[in-house]
This record gives sequence, structure tokens and C-alpha cells, in this order.
Amino acid sequence: PTMSPTTAAATNVLAKAASNTVHHPNPPGTFLAQKDLIQAFQQWIWNGERAMGSYRIRIQEWCTKEKQACDADVSTFQQQIDALQSKIRERKEATSKKMEPVLAQANAWVAKQGQRLSDAKRTMEVLTRSGAGTTNPPNELICPITLELMQDPVIAADGHTYERSAIEQVFSRAASRHRPPVSPCTNLPLES
Repeated sequence: PTMSPTTAAATNVLAKAASNTVHHPNPPGTFLAQKDLIQAFQQWIWNGERAMGSYRIRIQEWCTKEKQACDADVSTFQQQIDALQSKIRERKEATSKKMEPVLAQANAWVAKQGQRLSDAKRTMEVLTRSGAGTTNPPNELICPITLELMQDPVIAADGHTYERSAIEQVFSRAASRHRPPVSPCTNLPLES
């Protein structure tokens, strides 16, 4: 393994001190070798501390830069999330505004058809109780498919009233032919 310059310098000083000890066996030479050894260790420790300080500074700088980059990414993502949430709110509001008149119109149509159906049932009950069923009933009570007095009237999407079983047969036949059902009165496609 290669040594750092600091370790190599300390090793050289130690080797020099050791060689001084060998060449100078007397106590003053030994003292000099110990002094050189202590000085080498002090230099080595000082260089190590200086290198550690430098590494700490680099690590702190790197951590600071990474934290700033992460904070910037988080900020960017938060802005994108806020923008998307704003778009979602805007679309919900726009859709709601567009749907309000459609829903109001659909609710009005359902209410109108419900009233027509209720009126037709009441009229049929009155005619049935009064025995008028044996005479010619009003055309509104005659099913345009069966041409008979309706017992279970329903209103289809075309706005016309039919006997439930008769209009269900229209839908069944169309389904068996894989075609959309057609209104018996208007000859236009029926949705329901």
C-alpha cells in the first residue's frame, strides 16, 4: 500500500532517529533521537488534524450543496403539485358549470315525464272505475304498439308513452339483431 506524504515524512524522521540511536549509543544521541521522534509524531498529528479539518470542511460544503439541491427539488415539485391541484380545481369548476344546465334540463324532463305518467295513470284509473273502458278511451291511454288500453304505461326517451311489455319487446328484438332500438312512433333511435 502507498503511504500519504505525511506518513512517509514521519517514517523518514523515525528511521533517521533510529539510525541516530544506532550510530550514537551515548545518552545525548538517545535524547536527540527521542526528541526527533516526538517532533515527528507531533508533525504527523498536526498534519493529520489539518487534513481532517480540510476533509470536514469539504464534507460540510458537499452536504450544504446537496441540501440546497434537495431543497430546490422539493420546492420545484411542490410548485408543480400546486399547479396541478389548481388545474384540477379549475377543471372541476368548469365541468360543474357546464353540467349544471344539463342536469337542470334532465331533471326538468324527468319531472315532466313523471307528471305525464302520473296523469295518465290517474286518468286510466278514473276511466276504469267509471266503466268508460268499454267505450273508446282517449288516444293518450292507447299504446301505439298494441293499440290497446295501457295497463302498465312507461315513457320512453322519445317522449311517447307505451305499454311496458310492448316497448320491452322492441328493445329485446333490437338487441337480438345487434341493432339499436328504434322508436315505433318516430322511427329514430331510442336510448331508453
